[in-house]
Amino acid sequence: MYRRVVGTTLNRDISDGQVTIREYDCPIEERFMHARFFYPDEVQQAIELAHVILYLHGGGFIGR
Repeated sequence: MYRRVVGTTLNRDISDGQVTIREYDCPIEERFMHARFFYPDEVQQAIELAHVILYLHGGGFIGR
């Protein structure tokens, strides 16, 4: 119902299904930040740089 009200469509998979997922713990100051990389398998063999989408989750925001 929400998607209909705000006028969005359902998500659809535009990949060909060949996606590699790698997980890393990146050191930041005295702690680690978990990162997950998703990329099409053909990127590994590519000569040119690939485009990137960076998504940062803000965590548990609370408001009144």
